[in-house]
Amino acid sequence: MHNPRPFDTTTLNYNWQIWETDAFSIYTTSTGAVDKQSAKQAVDAVLNFLSKQGIIHYQGYEGYISRVVESKDFVDVRAEYAGFFEQCMKVGEIVEEGETLATISDPYTAELLQVVRAPISGIVAFAHNETMAYQNTAVYKLIPDDRI
Repeated sequence: MHNPRPFDTTTLNYNWQIWETDAFSIYTTSTGAVDKQSAKQAVDAVLNFLSKQGIIHYQGYEGYISRVVESKDFVDVRAEYAGFFEQCMKVGEIVEEGETLATISDPYTAELLQVVRAPISGIVAFAHNETMAYQNTAVYKLIPDDRI
């Protein structure tokens, strides 16, 4: 959950909630590329939800107990340099404080500029998945252990 930004006020989900209509969002691990495993999980989530609401008959997996995590609880991990971004940890993975999340290399010399490390122990909620990262960009968002 997060406080709405100007962009959010244009979405159907936001406007439905203003008028007290139940609305749900499903997020997958990838938006810039086809990720078949993530897409399958999203389809399973929708079918399980519809089944639990009594809308369809579907024999799926039980799934997980959901928890609400507010934006203020996320810990941002930012790139100190711009360069080639090589992801080492993916969304959903559990990380320990100090563990390597990614590396950033100079696009001209291939010199290692930064080893991006987890500042806390927790779970990866967002991972940058582009080839290039810009300086000061949030490349990871972590949910601390005590919020999981």
